[in-house]
Amino acid sequence: MADDQTLGAARTAIVTTSNGPICGYREDRLHVFKGVRYGAPPIGALRFKPPARPTPWTSTADAVTLGAPAVQGGSVPGEAAGGRSGGDPAAPGQPVSSEDCLFLNVWTQGLDTARRPVMVWLHGGGFAAGSGGAAMYDGGNLARRGDVVTVTVNHRLNVFGYLHLGDIFGAEYSASGQAGMLDIVMVLEWVRDNISKFGGDPANVTIFGESGGGAKVSMLLAMPAAHGLFHKAIIQSGPGLRAVPRDRATALAKALLDELKITDAAALQAAPGDVIARAATEAPRALAPIDDAARNASFSPCVDGNALPGHPFHPEAPAMSRDIPVMIGTNKDESTLFLRGAPDFGTVTEEKLRERTVRSAGDKADALLGALRALHPD
Repeated sequence: MADDQTLGAARTAIVTTSNGPICGYREDRLHVFKGVRYGAPPIGALRFKPPARPTPWTSTADAVTLGAPAVQGGSVPGEAAGGRSGGDPAAPGQPVSSEDCLFLNVWTQGLDTARRPVMVWLHGGGFAAGSGGAAMYDGGNLARRGDVVTVTVNHRLNVFGYLHLGDIFGAEYSASGQAGMLDIVMVLEWVRDNISKFGGDPANVTIFGESGGGAKVSMLLAMPAAHGLFHKAIIQSGPGLRAVPRDRATALAKALLDELKITDAAALQAAPGDVIARAATEAPRALAPIDDAARNASFSPCVDGNALPGHPFHPEAPAMSRDIPVMIGTNKDESTLFLRGAPDFGTVTEEKLRERTVRSAGDKADALLGALRALHPD
């Protein structure tokens, strides 16, 4: 059903995509398409597998409301989507989370042959939380001001997107530790096959993201399956230099299976999603006797030797992306996202500031504070 904002909006022309026809709505001079399904529901036999194309449809599908976000880190299916640096649980019309989350959104000024640049946004929230449908990620401003075609993405996160089972359940699960990233690859394939019908240029695609989204850009630069599907990249406040080592990812997967008391793939595919989500919050604690670093490991992309052959930027940049221009930077006020919840936010004294800086910068604290004061004297 359409939300109140779109009930009275003019509808777009019908666009026939590679999966089936869709119809969005008009917003000022923009054509907006929300909740466009790009992948089959990754549930049942498809859970922890690379994404599959959806069953094609022939009746026109409404594309006027956001699709469900992925299950968020620390939450269970069916809860309101939220999370750090990317969730927006207060946004009106925000759907609840679900494993059935493979949806994208498109904003464009014209359903024509203008061949506008295409920008595919990858949301923040680490690899655990967030949504391409969060209110702060509305793609309308870029489409209006820059005359680009903007695409935002929902994809699998945390345990459902990055549980490496290849060394436990065999070749059928060799890419399970990259399922969430392979979802994004399928989005880029959808862009290649369809974006010209939305006024975009499939030969001029930029991937960009902030925080966890920047790390996703880093991973894509090193993934053979993504090669050739994008042409420029922007990493904002989140360079992903390394992925999780394969042995650590396997240890984490074993800890999860132990927590669930599951020993075979069929039982894991059949387990309730909320049970898996809760077990995923407990599993890392079991690794403390093995490896203190592993104890803090989250479910995120690993070097599986297959979908991700090596670390993205360690020891060097990925050779396969040598011809991709990359813009790297830091968002000036990003720390506000993390500091706003602190009890002393806005009232930190000079003494507390130095104490906090010493904790993060050690003996370089005074030099760091001096440099910041020089840059921002007021």
